[in-house]
Amino acid sequence: MQDNNKKSFLEKPSWALALLTSVAAILVVLFYTLIYGFLTFARHDNDIIGSTIVPLTLYLGIIIIFSFFIVKRNPKSVWYVPVITNLVGILLATLKSGFWNNQTFWIPVCGGWILTIIVSIIGSLIGKRETISGNP
Repeated sequence: MQDNNKKSFLEKPSWALALLTSVAAILVVLFYTLIYGFLTFARHDNDIIGSTIVPLTLYLGIIIIFSFFIVKRNPKSVWYVPVITNLVGILLATLKSGFWNNQTFWIPVCGGWILTIIVSIIGSLIGKRETISGNP
C-alpha cells in the first residue's frame, strides 16, 4: 500500500528555509535589476530611486517578512535565521572595501539587519504563544 503522507514545502528545516529566502531575495533583486536595466538602457541618467532604493527595499522586505514566518513556525530558530537570511549583506559588509564609506548602502542594510532581528524575536514570541496555547 502506498503512503500518501507528503510533507509540505514549509516542513523543511528552518535553516533550509532561511537559505532559500536569501537566495530568493537575491534572485528577485537580480530579476528587477535586469528588467530595470533593459527599460532604462536608452536613458543615461543616474536614477537613485530605481537603481538603488527599490532593489534594496525589495531585498530587505523579502528577508524581513520571511524571517518572521520562519521563526514563527519554529521559535527556537530565532538564533540563526536572521544571520542566514542576511548572509549576503554580512558578506558584502565584510568583504567590500568601500562599503562603510557609502551611506547609501550601509544605513539601510544595517537597518534591515536590526529589523530582521526585531521581527524574528516578535515571531518567536508569537510562535511560542501559539505553541503553548495549542496544547490541550
